[in-house]
Amino acid sequence: SIITANIKLRRLILFKIETKYRSIALYNLNIDGFDLDTVAYHCKILADAGLLDSYEPTYGDDRIYAFSV
Repeated sequence: SIITANIKLRRLILFKIETKYRSIALYNLNIDGFDLDTVAYHCKILADAGLLDSYEPTYGDDRIYAFSV
């Protein structure tokens, strides 16, 4: 189901951040099988829920161009 897929993606994001983070921001977190917009959207949800310290999107041409966590 879509809800299960979303939860799995959020878990993948959190695990990836945990393994990659070294006291500097991570840019355009790459999760295999998901596009930038989808990963960025779920990072925003995680940040809004208080599970990420920061989420900083950069927009261009009315869409997300880059983001950092």
